[in-house]
Amino acid sequence: MPSAWPFRPPSTWQQVPVKPVIRSEVEDGYPKTRRRYTKVWYQYQTNFRLHWNDYDAFWTFWRVDCQGGASPFNIQHPITNETVLVRFAAEPEVSSSVDIKPWFDVSMRLELQFA
Repeated sequence: MPSAWPFRPPSTWQQVPVKPVIRSEVEDGYPKTRRRYTKVWYQYQTNFRLHWNDYDAFWTFWRVDCQGGASPFNIQHPITNETVLVRFAAEPEVSSSVDIKPWFDVSMRLELQFA
């Protein structure tokens, strides 16, 4: 059973379809196109603001629960309110500024997984 995202919802959520079409240029005429996948799937760029008390818990979630990004987890889609299965498409980026303490920002790129 995949883990569930244990923190507050994202402050931003960008949904981008993975390019489902292959285009081939031809010498004359219109480019040829064909489907790359039978399903359209998405990548998500998300940003979260978490409290410093959650700093260690966040890295434990990523390192242990998600096995360093290899295992998927469930998160609530903030637009549809559905629970979606995702995994990390890249390592999370964490930043902070003295202006926003006691908070830190997490930027994550996620990819939709099919159950």
